[in-house]
Amino acid sequence: MRWLRTGLSVLALFGFGLALGQQLRFIVVTHGQAADPFWSVVKNGVDQAAREMGVRVEYRAPQTFDMVQMARLIDAAVAARPDGLVVSIPDANALGRSIQAAVRAGIPVISINSGADVFKRLGVMVHVGQEEYL
Repeated sequence: MRWLRTGLSVLALFGFGLALGQQLRFIVVTHGQAADPFWSVVKNGVDQAAREMGVRVEYRAPQTFDMVQMARLIDAAVAARPDGLVVSIPDANALGRSIQAAVRAGIPVISINSGADVFKRLGVMVHVGQEEYL
């Protein structure tokens, strides 16, 4: 999960103003549940990167593929004011408003897995993942 460590490193650069000893906190919101075979690898990578970097990371996902619930999870993450937010963007129309709210709140946002075609438009710093075109 080298890409995740890279992404968290980018976000960690924004934490330079933290008080000495204060731990950075990131929230990851994806459309995939941690029990899913693909997303369990992502979740394990998130956990490993957090341990290696000495940061706190919370992984959140809706119970099912539910964009309304995912938008709510992003909104809750914004309200929690993390040092950074990592999101997948399977549906920019459904999630765009919530992601843009994070950007407006000054929370650094990166996207993973899906969203290569829309991340710039939403104000996301960087996308880590594949293009979704054949």
